[in-house]
Amino acid sequence: MNNEQKTPEQWFKLLKEPYRSEAIANIDVNRDNYKNYPKSFYDALNNSFSWYTSKQGRDYWAKIQVSIKAGETTYLSEPELKPQDMNNENRIPFDWEKYQSGEYEVICRNGKKPIIAGFNPNVIEWHRIIFWADGEGRGRKENGLVNNDRFEDEYDLFLIPKPKKFQKWINVYSDGHIVDFVSSGLAVDMSIKMETDSRKYIKTILIEWEA
Repeated sequence: MNNEQKTPEQWFKLLKEPYRSEAIANIDVNRDNYKNYPKSFYDALNNSFSWYTSKQGRDYWAKIQVSIKAGETTYLSEPELKPQDMNNENRIPFDWEKYQSGEYEVICRNGKKPIIAGFNPNVIEWHRIIFWADGEGRGRKENGLVNNDRFEDEYDLFLIPKPKKFQKWINVYSDGHIVDFVSSGLAVDMSIKMETDSRKYIKTILIEWEA
């Protein structure tokens, strides 16, 4: 198993109980997905067992998947987990300079978010990165791993890109018409100009989102 591979059991540990134990108990070890490590939580959930023949039924697991993809944390073991944390494809090896750039978040191999305390290149290599996770202080090498590829640990560190933030100003009109603008000034300037007899300006609002 390399640093980017995770078994279905490991993916399902991102769920809180009783969903975690139920998913793990349902795993069909004869399926190819069990032998070929799933690329994401969703891959594991969709292909490690049959929703239809599971004790819980198809609708049960479909509801969980839809909820997590929508950004809800009802079923997750860690409330701060986000949909992008459920996918190893976004994960890259830990690098201190990249972390310092502010463009990445740190994530443990088990999907949890650690608190990074600092980096010291002049101490024993296994403690050059100090962080907190699950209430304990821990140390890692400069690459975020406890011992390179000899064995894995659930608290090994990786980076994931931070979601990009977007914003847009929109004018809302009485007939349900919405027009978007790149700046609040332009939106206000055009607010009255775009009115008609049946379309009256209501207000200008800012919408923000991440992707």
